[in-house]
Amino acid sequence: GFSAERFRGILDRPVAESLHHFSRQTAEGTVEGWIASPEFFSRTPRGMFVFINHRPVRILSLYQWIHEAVQEILPPGNYPFLILFLHLPHQALDVNVHPTKNEVRFASPVVVRILVTQAIRDALSELMKSRGITSLSSSPLSLPTHATSFQVIGQVFDTYIAVQEGSELLLID
Repeated sequence: GFSAERFRGILDRPVAESLHHFSRQTAEGTVEGWIASPEFFSRTPRGMFVFINHRPVRILSLYQWIHEAVQEILPPGNYPFLILFLHLPHQALDVNVHPTKNEVRFASPVVVRILVTQAIRDALSELMKSRGITSLSSSPLSLPTHATSFQVIGQVFDTYIAVQEGSELLLID
């Protein structure tokens, strides 16, 4: 299996020493893992290891949810160093989506998304408090105050409003 010690062994020492254990249990499932302090981050998702019921998986939606959970803390477009174990009841999963079974479909994606994002946000805020970090991300995106015409295009992930302003695309939380 993949343990925290093995995870520490593949990370730079300062990153490994900053790892923080977290876990969250709900009626829908359990999420547990280790996340590095937010001053350490990666431009790619390669530092993220995700397991569902002890099976390694590569699921785009899960990567997006992890990214969503850290986007207010990490600089834009970056990913945390993270190992995540998600334990879900078998009826919550469809593992037969892909022949190699490394892709999974969730019966209730919204439930899993909330479980994962809340666990990671809580872990990061605990970590930041314990390390005395207030903020890392650059100033939050502010909407232009001058009068311009916005065109609402749609909604993304049931959370963001997609807006077009000229040739720009803005996502509003």
